[in-house]
Amino acid sequence: MIFITQTHKHKAGFLVSRLIGVYSKTMPLLQAQTLDNLRSISIKDLAERLGIELGRGRSNAKCFNTAAHKHGDKNGSLGFNERSNRFKCFACEVQGDTIELVQAITGKEFREACEHLAELYGIQATVERFNAKPDKTPDYDRKTPYTAPTEPTRINEYYDYDLQPYSAIYQTLYDLSDEPNQQLVNWYKQRGLSDKLLQASGWRTVTPATANKLLDKYNLDELNAAGLIRDNYDIRRVFKTHTVITPYFNGDADKVIYVRFRTLEPGNKTKYLAPKDGQPIIYRFSELYKYAMHYEAGKPLYITESETDALSINELASRQNKRAYAIALVGGQKNQHSLVVRELIQFLDGLDKQATINIVTDRDATGDTFYNALASTLYKAGFNPGRLLKWQEWPERYKDPGEYLQNLQKPSIQQAE
Repeated sequence: MIFITQTHKHKAGFLVSRLIGVYSKTMPLLQAQTLDNLRSISIKDLAERLGIELGRGRSNAKCFNTAAHKHGDKNGSLGFNERSNRFKCFACEVQGDTIELVQAITGKEFREACEHLAELYGIQATVERFNAKPDKTPDYDRKTPYTAPTEPTRINEYYDYDLQPYSAIYQTLYDLSDEPNQQLVNWYKQRGLSDKLLQASGWRTVTPATANKLLDKYNLDELNAAGLIRDNYDIRRVFKTHTVITPYFNGDADKVIYVRFRTLEPGNKTKYLAPKDGQPIIYRFSELYKYAMHYEAGKPLYITESETDALSINELASRQNKRAYAIALVGGQKNQHSLVVRELIQFLDGLDKQATINIVTDRDATGDTFYNALASTLYKAGFNPGRLLKWQEWPERYKDPGEYLQNLQKPSIQQAE
C-alpha cells in the first residue's frame, strides 16, 4: 500500500475495512495470474492514462504528492523504472507497482484499484475458487476441539497491539540504547543478513551503562515490576553478555511493545534473555500488518521459531528481488492456550482462513513440536489444513534457514517465494 501522510492517520479504519470487508469470505479473491497481468502493464503508459505528464525521456514527472514533501518542496522527481515496472518519488518516498499507482492517484482500496485497472486495459479479472473441504484431512491432533478463550488479548479493535503496562519502560530502554556496534554489524554480515535489514529490524546495542541510564529515569520498584531488575535477574549484569536489544514493534513499527536481549558470544548457550515474567508479542508484527494490507490468494505467510529465522527468510527472498512476509512466535508452547497464538488467530481470522501459512521449523524434535502444536491449533480454529505447510525448503544438511543463509555461497536461491 502507498504510505502517504494521511494514510497513517487513518490507518486503523483502512486496515479494518481491509481485513473484514475487502477480503472477507463473501468476496472472491483475484487469481494470482490476474494480478500478474495487472502488474505487467507498462507503468509509463498507465501513468499517462492517469493524467501524469511525463518529462523528456518519459522517465520522470512532477510528483502528485507534493503535499507530503519536506519543506514544501514541489520539485521532487517522480521516477519510472521500465525494467522493474515501478515508480518512486525520491522526495516523499511514495512508490509501488501499477496497482499501487492507481491506489495512490485514485484513493481506491486494493480490490477496487485492481478492478479499475482491469477495466481500463480490458483485462478479465478472474477469481480464485477454493474447495470448501480438503481432499484429505492431515493427521492433526483433534482430541480437544478449539474453543476461543474468553480472556482478552492485547490486540485492539484496530487490529494493532495496545501499549502494555511496561511498554513505556521498554521504549525508554530502547531509546537509550546505542547504534549497532561493529560486533553487531559484523555478526549480521557473517549471518548473510544485509545492512538494510539490520536497519529495518531495529537491533541496537546495550551495555551496563545503558542500564544505569535507565535507573536514572525509573526507580527499582518500577524496573522490578517491568521484569528488568528482579531477584537474581539484573540488566546491569545481563548487558555484559547479552549486548543486543531486539525490539518488538507495533503494527506501524513506531512503538516498542516488548524487548528481548541477545548474546553474540558463540559459546553462550542462552542466546536470548527477556524481562522476567514477560509475554512476548508477535515478532515483526508490522510484517503481519503488511501481509494483510497486500494480501493475495496463495501469497504465503511465513511463521518461524525465532527472530533470526524470520530475518533470514526476508533476506533469502530479497536476494531474488521477491517479497516474503515473515514473523516469529517465540517462547512457550504454541497451542490454543498461548496468548501469542490466540492473537495470531484473532488477526488472521478477519483476513482469510484459506490463507497459505508456511510454518518454518528447525530440523529437530523441537521444530516438529512447534509445527504440530501450531498447525493443530490453526486447523482446529478453522484454517484450511491443506494450506498449513511445514516449510523446510533448504538443503537437509542445514538445521534452519539462518544456518543455510550463513553458509550460502551463491547470491540467490530458488526456494524463497
